[in-house]
Amino acid sequence: RLLLDPSTIPAAPLEGQAGWRRIAAHALPYRLSLDLASGGFGLAWLEPELNLRPWLSIAATLEPVGYRPTSGWTSAAGALLVGRAGWLSLGAGPRWWADWEGGAGLGVEVRAAVLQDRLALGVGVRDPGARPGDRGWFVTLSAADLNGLLFWLSPLGASR
Repeated sequence: RLLLDPSTIPAAPLEGQAGWRRIAAHALPYRLSLDLASGGFGLAWLEPELNLRPWLSIAATLEPVGYRPTSGWTSAAGALLVGRAGWLSLGAGPRWWADWEGGAGLGVEVRAAVLQDRLALGVGVRDPGARPGDRGWFVTLSAADLNGLLFWLSPLGASR
C-alpha cells in the first residue's frame, strides 16, 4: 500500500470546519531536520512510503529546501529501506543531494526512529568516494508531523 502523506492532518475537513484550514496546515513543513555535525537544516513537506509488509517499507526522503553553512542552500532526495520492530524503526539507503549554487552527488544515509517515526536520528555521508576531509558527514536530529501537531494544537484544527 502506498501512503503519500503520513501527516495526522485529516484527509477531509472535520465537521463544521472550513476546507482551507487543512490546506493552510500543509503549507507548514512535515519534517524539520537539524544537522548536529556541521550546522544547517532541512525541510520536508511530503514523505511518501510504500508499505511492503507490516514491518518493512520503502520510505522516500524529500527535502526540497535545506541549508548548509559550508555550501549554502541545498536540496536532497533519497529512499530508505525501513524495518520496524516494536517502537523502533531502522532504515538505510541512498541520498542524492544538489547545492543550489552548483555541485551534486550521491551519498548514503542510515536512520533510527521512534514514536511512530516522529523523532529520528540519522547519520550519513554526502560523498563516500571523496577524500576523508571532503566527504561531508552529517548527523541529523529530526522531528516529523510538525504540520499535524500545529494543526491539532492551533485554531486551524478547531471546528465551529
